[in-house]
Amino acid sequence: MNRTSIVFLNFLLISILNANAQSVNIGARGESRESELLQSDPYSDNRYYKARTFSLKKGQGVLFTMKSTEFKPFIVLAAGVGSSVPGKLDESGLVSRIAYIAESDTTFYLVHTSAEENKTGKYSFDYKILEAPQLYFDDNFSNCDRLYYLINQWFMDWELIPQHTEKHADINDPKAALIESITTKITYKKFNEAIINNGYEEVLYSAPIDSNGASRQYYDNIRNEITKCLSPGEWVFTSEFKKSNPLYVFDSDITTFILREEGKKYPCFKIILKKPVLTSLSKTTADYYYQVLLRF
Repeated sequence: MNRTSIVFLNFLLISILNANAQSVNIGARGESRESELLQSDPYSDNRYYKARTFSLKKGQGVLFTMKSTEFKPFIVLAAGVGSSVPGKLDESGLVSRIAYIAESDTTFYLVHTSAEENKTGKYSFDYKILEAPQLYFDDNFSNCDRLYYLINQWFMDWELIPQHTEKHADINDPKAALIESITTKITYKKFNEAIINNGYEEVLYSAPIDSNGASRQYYDNIRNEITKCLSPGEWVFTSEFKKSNPLYVFDSDITTFILREEGKKYPCFKIILKKPVLTSLSKTTADYYYQVLLRF
């Protein structure tokens, strides 16, 4: 799922685990508001600002977001003079964000201001909080617990999941620009490293040959396993088939898992079976494998 399309839910989602699951709640609590920087607001460093105190308990994780089309928004977490965490402004210049995990019980100032001097105007802001148990991950987790962990990280737009960034260039083109790849430790199945760019993707199964329909069997089994992890009252799933085309050498079966809340639907993640189709192009494709993917 593209990270810019993730929908913020400004209410507390109740636990949606089924009767056989016993662990972590799914969902983030938070709020969303509209506000405005005014010339009557406090003024410092040639910028107007609004500030409020905000408290977190040890282990809680929070994602703050500020948006404006009238100025470049900027968030700062300030605990005192010389102790602050600045937000990140996205490429559009319209959104500022901070992801923060509290190492201890803490109270700080949440400052909404502008990245530009002497700017005023309307803006919106929100925050989402996960409790410490929702952010905890253990290699001994059951597959259902691993899934709940990933769904909670999806709520936080992947900003709180442990990750690292690698930059590399095309070795055949010394003048090529650096390509940034964001990865995280595998979480659902112990197969390989997962990738975070516009979402999250993890390879659950991969084989060069589909002996006796092994990829289909794996896809069906993992889809059924995941379905049992989720409450049928809160989740639905849809199935579709996408056929290969001249530029895409795979037939794909796709199951999309959708969260339902108060009459609205929020597509969350997909299980995808990729089946290579033999073409002149596919013969030279490096990833010409039968694969089952988990994709948010």
